[in-house]
Amino acid sequence: MFHRPNLQVLNLYGNTNLSISFPKDNWSSPLKQLGLSSTNIPIDLPHLVKCFQNLNALFLGNCHFTRSNDLLPLSNLTKLTQLDLSFNNFSGQIPWNSLNLERLTFLDLLNNMFVGHLPEICTNNSTKLCFPSNSSNDQLEVSLPLYLETLYLRHNLLNGSISTWLYSLPSLKYLNLAMNQFTGSINEFHSCSLEYLYLNQNRLHGHILRSLFQQVNLRVLDLSSNSLSGFVEFDQFSKLNKSSCRIREFPNSLSILDISDNQLQGLVPIPPPSLIIFSISNNQLTGNIPSQIGNASPLEVLDLSNNTLNGSLPRCLGNFSENLRVLDLRNNRLQGMIPIFAKVKSLRSLHFYDNQLEGPLPQSLLTCKKLGVLNVGNNKINRSFPNWLESLPELQVLILRSNRFYGPIGDPTARFPFQKLRIMDLSNNDFTSHLPRKYFESLSAMKESHGGEFGYMED
Repeated sequence: MFHRPNLQVLNLYGNTNLSISFPKDNWSSPLKQLGLSSTNIPIDLPHLVKCFQNLNALFLGNCHFTRSNDLLPLSNLTKLTQLDLSFNNFSGQIPWNSLNLERLTFLDLLNNMFVGHLPEICTNNSTKLCFPSNSSNDQLEVSLPLYLETLYLRHNLLNGSISTWLYSLPSLKYLNLAMNQFTGSINEFHSCSLEYLYLNQNRLHGHILRSLFQQVNLRVLDLSSNSLSGFVEFDQFSKLNKSSCRIREFPNSLSILDISDNQLQGLVPIPPPSLIIFSISNNQLTGNIPSQIGNASPLEVLDLSNNTLNGSLPRCLGNFSENLRVLDLRNNRLQGMIPIFAKVKSLRSLHFYDNQLEGPLPQSLLTCKKLGVLNVGNNKINRSFPNWLESLPELQVLILRSNRFYGPIGDPTARFPFQKLRIMDLSNNDFTSHLPRKYFESLSAMKESHGGEFGYMED
């Protein structure tokens, strides 16, 4: 195969049972792209580099290396622009001097065990990066990766602050530093090329800077599980200096925003109308849920849980477009009635657990034929058992615990109630009479084992 004179691209990804032998003689291939990710082919990196010196793309994610942690031979691939070494359990410092950063556009090192700090710009040469040698006290230098578009360092053991040069790369589109131990604050981004930014599950602190919302091409922003503080106000879009990224109109590309599990304060910010997923749960938000939140018509997931929100639920929550799939408001201090859900026919999960809600469950939920989880536990609902829930075809989790429900359970005329129900919690109410035997006869889904699929015990 490798002796074919015109072969330039070879991708064997995912062939776990494939055996292959690289030529052993003094031989060189014209191959330019080689993909061996997720195979069990033994990788002798020095020999591979010797055979394929014309490569500009090399994908070795989740491979079996015969010489662990020896990445120095990569420095001989001087034409390389794309490199994937993910899921290989490499450890120690990242061998920056072996990666030919000057030409790279794509670098994927995620899910390894690399440690240490990111390199910094050299004090005596702003076009070079400096980092300590693994074998001596000397400082090594490499060129700035000015052409880098994608950098994945997710799920390693990297620490220290996020180096300043990352904020200045002119072509960077995808930056994933999640699940490390980075500290310090998030600085200003000086280019406007970012499309995907993942800084979640680190130890970052400080405020969320306005420059993040000036990224006119930004589609996904995940800053969750840090120690970020301060206020988030999306009306700062209206305060942007439009000349700073040549903004002609306000950014409208952001579709996923996750800033949950931080220490953010203030009122619930009104999300941009382009958002599909918005999570700001597990923070320190206060005040009412703004009625304008219903204007985010593309929204599919809205998670405001685990804050200190109060006041009544705005009617607009029941008037979201048909796109809304998950609404999570649990563990707040919300009061009043649950609104009528008239349009949200795609709703699958509805969480009101641990609030102070009263009144009946709105029978309009019958229009939510895809509803799989309904959790209104630990509220003050004072009504009889909502028999009409038995007819919801996809309902799998029903939590009514710790309310003031009363009277008999179930509709005696229903033949096959709760066909897909797996979890039912009716504890700590005022129900009377007998639990219908037909529940145990017809709840066939409860007989199936789906361990851990629904974690519903939020208290």
